[in-house]
Amino acid sequence: MSDLDDASLLELLDLTFDALCASRVSDWVDPDRVLAAVDLALTPGRVTDWHARLGIPLRTRLLARAAKSGIKLGAWLPAEATASLTALLGQPVHLPRKAIDEMVASEQVRETVRTTLQETCPRW
Repeated sequence: MSDLDDASLLELLDLTFDALCASRVSDWVDPDRVLAAVDLALTPGRVTDWHARLGIPLRTRLLARAAKSGIKLGAWLPAEATASLTALLGQPVHLPRKAIDEMVASEQVRETVRTTLQETCPRW
């Protein structure tokens, strides 16, 4: 067998890619087995475990790195995204009446308002 040079290897990769694109996914993967595995992997308990083990530490590390960085998020966003966010954030938010009623009835909100008033208003 002769050694493959770069051109031969690229041609082999191109032919392999073309063959894969011409075939159906079901020729290579059994959909029923994949769906069964996904259903098993995405039970609420497992998702909670994955989130606690990977998601929370990742978020914590990213927030810590972002807090130390002098580069703001806007530097990473394309101009179109920045313009869209600016327009979206400049619009008033419509809160459903039910959400407002729940907030007003919340003891936590009442305690926060009470504390804020006590700290900002002079005592008579």
